[in-house]
Amino acid sequence: MNAITTERLSEMVTEALERTCFLVTDPSDPKTIAAHGYTTEHCARIAYSGPDAGHVYVCASGGFLQELASSLLGCEPDEIDLDVEGQDAIRELANIMGGSVILDLGGDRCDYRLGLPELSSAPDQAAGALCALESASGALQVQWVPATMSGAKAA
Repeated sequence: MNAITTERLSEMVTEALERTCFLVTDPSDPKTIAAHGYTTEHCARIAYSGPDAGHVYVCASGGFLQELASSLLGCEPDEIDLDVEGQDAIRELANIMGGSVILDLGGDRCDYRLGLPELSSAPDQAAGALCALESASGALQVQWVPATMSGAKAA
């Protein structure tokens, strides 16, 4: 199994945000997110399976999620309802990141499958790779958790 490093995961997230919704972020330390006043309470995950299995978790603060959804939809942040467009946006970002992870793991021959993104809570343990990013409005954490590290089976 190919391993994804924290640095590689951070690159994938940054590229996806810039390419998909022109959202500019800066790398951060997961330990300092709370110190900056952010809680990443909005979470989604997506499972992947194939030669290996696991999950990708995406957790965002309310401000980041509002900024993400407004950038994806092309509207003003104050037009975003976090319980509607925000939930759709976090699931879409989980889907995008799941696709990036399986392409990175599979290389030229990608024999992986993605499940459907779903709302979730943050993962219980710090396994795999975890990256944190900050934007002008909030914070985002993305975590890759391979099944070999979590003991879980992916769908």
